[in-house]
Amino acid sequence: MDCFDENHDIPPPPDAREILGVRYASQLLEVVDDGGRAALRRRREIGGAHDRAEVQDVVVRLDRVSADDVAAEARALGFIAEPHLYVPETEQYLGSTVVVLRAPTA
Repeated sequence: MDCFDENHDIPPPPDAREILGVRYASQLLEVVDDGGRAALRRRREIGGAHDRAEVQDVVVRLDRVSADDVAAEARALGFIAEPHLYVPETEQYLGSTVVVLRAPTA
């Protein structure tokens, strides 16, 4: 929720990829609280094929859960939870806690 602050007041550049002459781009525009969930508003663009462009704003809503909650739910389903991994924050990435699970051995 706090990815935009006084040090980061504009959205990051779009993630983009060109495949067979068609450019696909997705840019985060804002993150807001939506009744306890995080709502990520992104602009998705497809362009380059015959000079036709398609632009669409989409909202993805994510439940806010902790890594420990995910691991506990997975253990209740029979998975084996390994120690969490951490991806550090950078100028281009917010950082994450990664839940590592293994299937039970037969």
